[in-house]
Amino acid sequence: MTEQQYLDHVLTRIRAAIGSAEISVKERVQTLDEQKRYIWENKDIDPQEIRSARENMLNIHAIGAVVNAVMNLRDS
Repeated sequence: MTEQQYLDHVLTRIRAAIGSAEISVKERVQTLDEQKRYIWENKDIDPQEIRSARENMLNIHAIGAVVNAVMNLRDS
């Protein structure tokens, strides 16, 4: 395998991983929107449930930030 073939192979795998990440991010954004809507529509939920939903939202935002960084690397 030549160096160019190896690099092409690596780029193909990286692009596949980024594609999978994009799908994952879209699913997480949908989950985040659902959780926000649930909290706004159910003002009488208990504080533990609100805290759990907020922690989950923060995790989703953190994962999104990582994916954005990867996408910026891809575009550069």
